[in-house]
Amino acid sequence: MVLIIVLVSFWWMVFSEGIFADNSSCPQNMLEIQIPQFQIISAAKTGSTSLYAYLCQLPSIKCIAKKKELNLLRNEKKIGGDAQGRENFLKWYLKEGFGIDSIEMSAPFATFEASIHYYHHRIALENLHQILPCSKIIWVLRNPLPRALSEYMHQAVKSKNYPAFSYLLESEVRAIQACGDLNLYLDVEKGFENDLFKCLAKYKLKKYMLSTAFYGYFISAWMKKFSRKSHLFIDYEMFRKSPQTTIEQISIFLGFPDVPPTLKAVWKFNKADTRSEKANKIRSNLKLAPKLLKSIRSTVQPHVDRMYELIEKNFTWKIDSLS
Repeated sequence: MVLIIVLVSFWWMVFSEGIFADNSSCPQNMLEIQIPQFQIISAAKTGSTSLYAYLCQLPSIKCIAKKKELNLLRNEKKIGGDAQGRENFLKWYLKEGFGIDSIEMSAPFATFEASIHYYHHRIALENLHQILPCSKIIWVLRNPLPRALSEYMHQAVKSKNYPAFSYLLESEVRAIQACGDLNLYLDVEKGFENDLFKCLAKYKLKKYMLSTAFYGYFISAWMKKFSRKSHLFIDYEMFRKSPQTTIEQISIFLGFPDVPPTLKAVWKFNKADTRSEKANKIRSNLKLAPKLLKSIRSTVQPHVDRMYELIEKNFTWKIDSLS
């Protein structure tokens, strides 16, 4: 408890000097950063639950968050512009989310949370940057179409009369193309204020399944607050194929000295039963016309390419593939 008080006091003394305009002043040693030292940022259906479970197996990490997704950073109450306001918000966040006032820290460790509601939330970004400006950010990114299918299945198995997958995709593609006709494509530098999403909102679609995975807009906003070296971008497919390799990559990114142990198989599936007889029947009836797949590819690919430019990686996603 004494260590926590010392850490908090030190960091708010630093904040008051205003030296965190970028992340260059942050400690190189991960364990010298105020907890929680990192965040898993991802959209729904990108494996963040499984990643959380795998990371909790590492000896350098203690998963003390009260739950995987705290969502406390979305709180819109004003932090205030002074060090005291930021300190009060941080204390509230640590107490409500991690219960650190009741935990004895016998040794330094790393901890985190993994929310699917932060990456596209401006308030969450601003709050995190104000209270934890040295945070590391780990993104899990997934090919838009299979991610959309996974989200669709999550909803369809729970509803008797859920719209057809092809209908939802066609509606969204038409909206994206209409907004594109207004020259609103690829203005990713505007981040949360980009014109594309403002335009799409006017169509009031039932689901934004493809555009949810237009990650570049949100990545751009986050990189304006946290430097490029503070971000690690994980491809969902690579993670799914080799969790061990992905965790080793993350361990290196976080600067942990030890090689991760051999992981136990803990892939987590969502609460909706997407492997039931009903789910299998829905999948068997999924048919996307070649014309629709071609339209998806031509509409989505520019956004994916722009993301590749931002993250300086190319995952070679096949945009018109459901797998």
